[in-house]
Amino acid sequence: MAFLLDDFERANRFAVRTLAIARDGLVIIRSRSVHTDMGDRLSALCSGFSSMAMGMAREFEAPEIVDVAIRLEVGFVVIVGPFDNAVLMTLAHPDANLGEVNNALVKLGQTIVDHISPTARTAL
Repeated sequence: MAFLLDDFERANRFAVRTLAIARDGLVIIRSRSVHTDMGDRLSALCSGFSSMAMGMAREFEAPEIVDVAIRLEVGFVVIVGPFDNAVLMTLAHPDANLGEVNNALVKLGQTIVDHISPTARTAL
């Protein structure tokens, strides 16, 4: 299933590392640009950020929709979801248009939601 995320990175030149992450913090799918150890670490971190955002949404009685952008010197970490108890994360180039990257990631999630549900992880 990695080809889904690899295709996303090829189609979105500013996306350089992409993961599908279960709410429990485990990797569901990772692009080939993310090695296993990095994927495990990133998934744990992104799970924490997305959980924090969903908790804040509940506090304000808002829908649990996650759009998190974290600015780093190497680019932007963009997290969107949930898609059936999973979120998507990509590292975007520093020159990326965050709106475009975010929208593309949301479209990807809506397209592949059946493949990134946590139950899909057990089938891999």
